[in-house]
Amino acid sequence: MVSEIKKELDGLSAEMRELTRARWNYLNEMLRFSLSSWIFGFACFFSTLLVFRPQIVEQGMTYSSSFGLLIFGEAVALLIIALRVRRYDQGLRKLESARRKLLLEYQKLMLSYVKATIRGRLPTL
Repeated sequence: MVSEIKKELDGLSAEMRELTRARWNYLNEMLRFSLSSWIFGFACFFSTLLVFRPQIVEQGMTYSSSFGLLIFGEAVALLIIALRVRRYDQGLRKLESARRKLLLEYQKLMLSYVKATIRGRLPTL
């Protein structure tokens, strides 16, 4: 019984380490992707301005409204990343809770074993 709980604890600990590593890898990759896509969007925006500048000025479009869309695009990307990282954190919290419960059970079993060993070998006072 004790060895089974110990194996489960080791398995949970390994899974938690793997999930933590996956979370950080995901976060780094998504931040790099978000930044690169934003830079690409910025480059497309400015190249469009250079090509179509006379037409944009004639139509009365302002540059500030376009900048707002670029900032909004980056904010949405960061929001999506934050939500995905939150999902990883929730999974980690569940694993940590299960690990704590198993550890408590393991400690109780070890204490009961030690009590039984002491009672069996030492005379009762």
